[in-house]
Amino acid sequence: MSSQNSALKNVSVSEIRKNVSDAEGESALSELSTTISNIASYNQKLRLLLKRATTSQPSSRRTLIKQLQTLKEQCLESVLKAEELLKTFSITED
Repeated sequence: MSSQNSALKNVSVSEIRKNVSDAEGESALSELSTTISNIASYNQKLRLLLKRATTSQPSSRRTLIKQLQTLKEQCLESVLKAEELLKTFSITED
């Protein structure tokens, strides 16, 4: 067992540092959590609208399709925001 301990002491481990402070990281995590929740909500609304659009009368589809397009754009904006927030958490090895 002692030989294993001494072997472990000789292992060189790269130090990993975050590019952000703990406070910034906590804030970004909170914002990322909210953004991901928004994406999930948009996804659920998109599915419901799509289902309604497929079973609705052609005359009412135009309104549903406009709502789908608006939600899609909001969802895509949230996805881009989430990607930017994730970049905050990139790590570097020294």
